Amino acid sequence: MAGPFNYVGAGAPGANTPSPGAVAPASYFDKANNVVYYNGGQGWKEDLFSAADGLTAHAGGGQGLATPITTQMARFTTVATLNDSSILPSAVPGMSYTVMNAGAQSMNVFPFASEIINGLGGGAAFAVAAGKTCEFVSAKVGQWHTLLSA
Repeated sequence: MAGPFNYVGAGAPGANTPSPGAVAPASYFDKANNVVYYNGGQGWKEDLFSAADGLTAHAGGGQGLATPITTQMARFTTVATLNDSSILPSAVPGMSYTVMNAGAQSMNVFPFASEIINGLGGGAAFAVAAGKTCEFVSAKVGQWHTLLSA
């Protein structure tokens, strides 16, 4: 993670983190957890600019036990069997998640509960082939749209 951060540390910013003061807005990079925090003068807040590498899609697939996507960028390196799965959080307008499948097989990405990806049925998975990257974006509550790499 690179960037022009005002502060860099290991762990979330706390009471002892320098205040941005005259340099607001300011940013803080938590290098231990790959999370960026932003302070526009109202206190530190987690920015949705986070990444996870080396994830494992749930073996055997399915929505119920799918590996949760909890960072803005999620790179799955272990997708051992066809249709191993992950699951997105609930779709909220403005949200965007990037899923990279660096595994050996196609994986399924499920929406939260009975939400929708593209025009698929409620709760239906979207397949991301091995070697592909897919961005999931939301403009409406409960609805994801996809941008799939070539």
